[in-house]
Amino acid sequence: IVEAEQDVRLVTTAAGGILELTLNHPLLVGTGVLKSARNLEVGDELVRADGSRDAIASIETVRKSVRTYNVVTRSADPRTNVIVVE
Repeated sequence: IVEAEQDVRLVTTAAGGILELTLNHPLLVGTGVLKSARNLEVGDELVRADGSRDAIASIETVRKSVRTYNVVTRSADPRTNVIVVE
């Protein structure tokens, strides 16, 4: 667990969801590709736990102190390490 000041992306979805993500945080988009938060764009569709899609309505980058959890996985293949959160 690391607490430090860093850039964070505030992503708001069309359904009203709000995600606060570090720039390197990967997310699964509707094209089936993992994109880091730094590369997300308005209009990208995020894949929800039920498989439905939710388009990104807005993105803002802010600098703030956040706590991050760097998870170590057994495999280096990102396709086998997807964690679904809602």
